[in-house]
Amino acid sequence: MEKFISPRICCKISCLLILAFSVLLTGCAVTGGSLSSSAYKGDMAEGKSLLDKGLNVNEKGGCGWGWDPDVTALTCAAHGGHMEVTKVLLERGVDVNAGSNNWRPLMSAAYAGHTEIAKLLIEKSADVDYTMAKLQAWPLGKDGLKFLERLVKKQPLRQPETLAVKSSTKPYPPPTKSDIDEK
Repeated sequence: MEKFISPRICCKISCLLILAFSVLLTGCAVTGGSLSSSAYKGDMAEGKSLLDKGLNVNEKGGCGWGWDPDVTALTCAAHGGHMEVTKVLLERGVDVNAGSNNWRPLMSAAYAGHTEIAKLLIEKSADVDYTMAKLQAWPLGKDGLKFLERLVKKQPLRQPETLAVKSSTKPYPPPTKSDIDEK
């Protein structure tokens, strides 16, 4: 006796395969917004075109499959390592700290190890403390946290040469007395 798959199950499997195959072929993401997707891919021409048509530079849409749908195009560009797209978005007035509660542009740049983008975001007032706290709390964020700590770590200041090191030939003047000392 042969076993067979019901037509209903076969139809569901076919639909899922078609959906998965189309996502793989197009490079599109189910969750990706148009500006966010183009930023993640580094497609500056498409991104500029969308912005020129009046698209909100702070549009939230996610970078692609599996991404938080509340991240901005700047987060996607930072994660993808696309400096030119990042600069265009900053020139167009993107909020450097916009994103979801879990993911922001500086976090993406730090996590992905994009030094120049991270430096630019910090220069444009990205919230370093927030990003460090989020990376520290996230189990997979330890490398990004170390990267960001090294990036923002201030070098110790050189100690100035003190006058005490140089010998003086003149004695210091005697201390002056005040009216309070005489009473």
